[in-house]
Amino acid sequence: MNMKSKNTILPKSLALSLLAFFMVESLSQAAVIIDGVAGQEGSSRIRDWDGTVDGDGDLSQTEQANLVGSLSWGPVTHAAYSFQLTQKFNVEEADFSISWTGTFGSPTWNVDVYASRVDASGTIIASDFEASNLIMENFVTTTDSQGNFSLDSGGKLALADFLNANWEEDSYVFITLKTNPLLTAQAGSTGYIFGGGTTADGQLFLTEVAPEPSTLGLLFAGIIVMAAKRKKLFA
Repeated sequence: MNMKSKNTILPKSLALSLLAFFMVESLSQAAVIIDGVAGQEGSSRIRDWDGTVDGDGDLSQTEQANLVGSLSWGPVTHAAYSFQLTQKFNVEEADFSISWTGTFGSPTWNVDVYASRVDASGTIIASDFEASNLIMENFVTTTDSQGNFSLDSGGKLALADFLNANWEEDSYVFITLKTNPLLTAQAGSTGYIFGGGTTADGQLFLTEVAPEPSTLGLLFAGIIVMAAKRKKLFA
């Protein structure tokens, strides 16, 4: 007797559609935008000046324009920004974006991006001047024009690596813009101004690593295999 079976487990077309849906859902990448901490507290001009320029930050000035350069009476300045890290992310790519909005004089140096630290407090401190984790060289150069700037591909991966290694939920990450080459003496009132003067307009853009296919997606894959075997058995 030639037995013909009806696929009572799940119509193949429906199973394939459901599998495709769950695979797409499980492989989709979550993305989040993190704005800088609001108001003056989210950014700072950090000054290296205690009578000399020695490479160490001496004063964090949240009420001053975010200048990367120097002032005529002595100090060298870097600009720092804070961002609060919320839910835990397994970061695949991270971007830092900010606007270059003004210039003093004619800078002869470029600007690099550094990650300083992660901390439970969002307060920018003087030692953020010395941030040592290089994210991107030549973020802004002397040949660029004012506008919005973002990390290049290497910078995005470097920032993602730093965040994955240091992420603490509800803590803050600090980004510092530094002169390149590092100024070892004042060079007049010269430099780049970033953000909205005394406030930040910086953002972090994070993309999460796509997770492995979900258990539910694998379950439907199993159902399709079972249905195919059943059909072959009773064909």
